[in-house]
Amino acid sequence: MLQESFPKFGVFEENLSVDEMIVHYYGHNTLKQFMRGKPIQFGYKFWTLCGVSGYCYNFDLYYGKGPGNEENSDSLLGSRMVLNMLSVVDNPISYNVYFNNLFTDYALLVHLRILGFNATGTMRENRISKCPLEESNAMKIRTERNI
Repeated sequence: MLQESFPKFGVFEENLSVDEMIVHYYGHNTLKQFMRGKPIQFGYKFWTLCGVSGYCYNFDLYYGKGPGNEENSDSLLGSRMVLNMLSVVDNPISYNVYFNNLFTDYALLVHLRILGFNATGTMRENRISKCPLEESNAMKIRTERNI
């Protein structure tokens, strides 16, 4: 019922974020996750699509590798989650999507551009797919000089 209620009035914010969150829970349940080093270490892990106001438009409970996660198994879990979360957006051209390096890879950014989304994400070095970027050491040196 919640997944139907959240996007009922449409996605009314231009800037959206795809991220993970954990809902605090200490009881016994097989879906409970443990995330070391996080403020809330035990609970249920959710993938979420939220606006800058914090309003949640879409969410999905993370339940590990299961039958629902095997479709499109050639793409990364993060990429599949971003596309799943953005399924509630009707007109992609008017939205900016932000996410962290858990979700970002070159193929996802290209796919989102084809769909019409403006997407921004931090990128891990092993996912740049031969993009013509400077070496990370050269960028570090330039950043240190500017500081």
